[in-house]
Amino acid sequence: MIAYLNGVVREPGVIVTAGGVGYRVLSPTPLVPGASVELEITTTTGRDGAVTLYGFTNRPDQDVFLALVSLPGVGASTALALLRDLGAAGLVRAVQTGDSAALAQARGVGKSVAAKICTLARDRLPTVDAELSGPADELIAALVGLGFDDADARRAAAESPGEDLGNRLRDALVLLRGV
Repeated sequence: MIAYLNGVVREPGVIVTAGGVGYRVLSPTPLVPGASVELEITTTTGRDGAVTLYGFTNRPDQDVFLALVSLPGVGASTALALLRDLGAAGLVRAVQTGDSAALAQARGVGKSVAAKICTLARDRLPTVDAELSGPADELIAALVGLGFDDADARRAAAESPGEDLGNRLRDALVLLRGV
């Protein structure tokens, strides 16, 4: 079983490892071609026997994904959409507060599925670092998507104050230029 990949993104969704083998990986974090990435991998096997790889730049995203796909009626595509649109912290916060409307904002997630997730996942989702609010998750995802290390992206996000994502991204890039 594949648990970890370290390589270079060749095209969106394909990672080429040092050995020259390409793996198609689905991820809630945008993967930018040419960027070096380190991904925690989760696999699923479909009815037809096909194996699908899901890659996560951090453990909380992977843990939330695994908790979501363990719910009846919640598939991997729904879990990816929720993580992509809300981030792990925003998703956990929405479930804990019963905010099904926030979940329904994710692409492909309807009101009934959002309500089901709020009801079933309340006690199943792991705790996620509270300092990672939705905007911080977006900033971290953007920085990782640009090829920065997850730890450096988190540090830069913590040191980039403000509410406007564009300004925070610019400030974080200035900070990371010295890394």
